[in-house]
Amino acid sequence: MKKIKARYFKPSLFRFEDRFNPSAFAEPIVLNSVNGLLDITLLAHQSNQMLETTGQTPFNAGSTPAAVLTGGLYTYQWTLNSGQASLASVNVSTTQGDNYTGPTLNVNRGDTIRIRMENDLPDSIPLAPNTNTADNSVSQMMPGPQPINNHMHGFHVSPEGSSDNVLIEIPQEMGFVYEYTIPQDQPDGLFWLHNHRHEFTNDQTYRGLASMIIVGNAASNIDQIASILPVNQRVMAMQTQNLASA
Repeated sequence: MKKIKARYFKPSLFRFEDRFNPSAFAEPIVLNSVNGLLDITLLAHQSNQMLETTGQTPFNAGSTPAAVLTGGLYTYQWTLNSGQASLASVNVSTTQGDNYTGPTLNVNRGDTIRIRMENDLPDSIPLAPNTNTADNSVSQMMPGPQPINNHMHGFHVSPEGSSDNVLIEIPQEMGFVYEYTIPQDQPDGLFWLHNHRHEFTNDQTYRGLASMIIVGNAASNIDQIASILPVNQRVMAMQTQNLASA
């Protein structure tokens, strides 16, 4: 009987960066509170945004990133009424923008965040079941006007009145002024805001109506580096989209 040689798996190492051509990392715009106040206007609307694509299967060697004008996104056209904008930790004179993902808010305990939320979304379009999600969820979008509201995810603030009240409904072409006072017992960390209107949340949030919020020093609760703060920090915002060519 012929003896069969045993085959062994030989692992190999490679750099992830060698698998594709990454583009330069671009930090999101950060809107910072000044003298205890961050006052901004967020106009929710449909917009076209430049999204980066490899043009082929992700991570193929030799693929070249390219910016493609992509429609159908929902973004916040933002205006800084009171505060200071910064980019990569450097103050800038910018007071308006329209970004995907949304601007990052940076505040401290005791600060007030005032958000003038305005609704300029188009009428909604019923969508087919989304079979690309892990749970095969079906879009709950309803035909007709799209109301919006806002929810601060992870904040220790009141759910009543003009604070984190998810029962508020902002109709199309209308607005509402939210005001949040950050309590002194609010943990440092990274949090986020997003639309929370029942039956519209998934589609509006996943299309882009969300932003990050940094309270204090987001790294202060990491034991391994808390003793050596401050350290240089980079801000990164990521959001997943399922896109198909027309």
